[in-house]
Amino acid sequence: MKRNLKFNLTSILCFIAIMCAIFGMGLTVTNNMASANEQVTTFAMETGVNLKKTATGMRFKVKMDDQTAKNIQDNESVTLKFLIGPKVFFDAQTDGDYLNMTQKIVVNVDEAKIYTGADGYKYANGCVYDMKSENLKIDYTAIAVIETADGEPQYATPAADNGTVRNMYSVVNSALVATEAEKMLENDEITEVLSTYSFMGTEDYPINVNTAAEKQVVEQREALFSGKTVKLADEVGFADSSVEIYKEGPNAEKAFDAEFVESSNSSVADYVGGKIISGGESGNATLTFKKVENGITYLQNVAVTVKANPVVQLTAEDIEVDNVALEGFYSKTKTAKGTLYVDTVETSVSKIKWSLKSGEEFASITEAGIVTGLKKGTAVITASYTDDSGVTTAVDSNVTINAPAYYGQHANYAHDGIVAEINRSSANLATVVFNNVTVPAVGSDNEQIIRLQNIPATNGSINNGPELLQITLQDTEDLDNYIMICIRHASTKAVRTGVRLGSWDANYNYVREWL
Repeated sequence: MKRNLKFNLTSILCFIAIMCAIFGMGLTVTNNMASANEQVTTFAMETGVNLKKTATGMRFKVKMDDQTAKNIQDNESVTLKFLIGPKVFFDAQTDGDYLNMTQKIVVNVDEAKIYTGADGYKYANGCVYDMKSENLKIDYTAIAVIETADGEPQYATPAADNGTVRNMYSVVNSALVATEAEKMLENDEITEVLSTYSFMGTEDYPINVNTAAEKQVVEQREALFSGKTVKLADEVGFADSSVEIYKEGPNAEKAFDAEFVESSNSSVADYVGGKIISGGESGNATLTFKKVENGITYLQNVAVTVKANPVVQLTAEDIEVDNVALEGFYSKTKTAKGTLYVDTVETSVSKIKWSLKSGEEFASITEAGIVTGLKKGTAVITASYTDDSGVTTAVDSNVTINAPAYYGQHANYAHDGIVAEINRSSANLATVVFNNVTVPAVGSDNEQIIRLQNIPATNGSINNGPELLQITLQDTEDLDNYIMICIRHASTKAVRTGVRLGSWDANYNYVREWL
């Protein structure tokens, strides 16, 4: 054979030793080349990276055809090498001249180590091992190169999927959770791997489980993984993988039943008293929880988003409403008025909830804002809106109830132009005259109802002419008085038209105009 294995360690790469192994996995790329007057037809890195189990390390593999292998083995001027190093150094070498990288490891392959695979192709391996712990998560790659004395070097460069780019941590992890179908390691080799790569399964280097199949491997090998720490991906975790809460308010926390480990940013989110809580700042944080089952410690990350509270602008207007008619005669209501903006966007007023704050003897209100006057006076109503954070914004407005007053209006009951005149003859006597009142004809099916509500008959009289309705009041002290006039069906009592008018103050001044 031409030569034995040689090492060339350079720069700051933290490896203790580099060697050739006997088999492996890698990334596939075909690169045709001519060297020493021979045509190369296959020279490619194989997909993936495998473990060197006899010592902590990774190995890379290159695939070649018989002619390429023979060319390397039989020609003193032809050398097969592996260039191994952190991926970032290869990426920085934009001209593709990887032999001239200053930060790399060069493995000169002993041609005696070139072997024949099950597929009939020839293979050679380059290996790194005894890596320092701080380098276990650094991504490494390897490129095989055929170097000749009188020509340009020919590289078996990685394919587009960069399959040779792996780190020590991920390679060992893949081996430990490989399913039987993948056969990355046989069952009897797993224990050796866990022993050799003792950093795996610690809190700093937990075994990552990303699929249900990988989780099943861990559960099936319970004795093997007992005492180890396993980190579960979102898809196979024991709890919700993401939580949204608000910066402030009732929804600034969420119950979460798990054992807390740590928060990546407690000023954004933390865990207290069985709840994920806001830390007072909006943003994102990762909370880690754990669960111990059958001696295995399972970790799971929960992504917590703390949202800023909505900016709510709520207004409510003062309104006036008339008192309801007694005995079911044309009750009158009014809708409360308000505006609602959430984060400067106008929002439907249907989301406003209304309630009565005070004055229940004067008015009532539904949650939708329908106000009904009950008695002359003033009530206070409250408009409220609860945003997604659970914070309620509320404002008050006043409702003035004018009662009693004109209620009801019908198309065939003309009331335009009605004028009320008050003639006081003494302090306790007043005559109220309504002119130009047009009353529908009273037929056999209709009856006219003229009622002095709350006015004793002895204290009032009615003079009803064709176009004149005159009411005289005497000694009236109750201000909640009104006059009701309607035409209704004599038999069914169904109201066909009607008006309601009147309210006088202590000085017999008419205090409500026609509506």
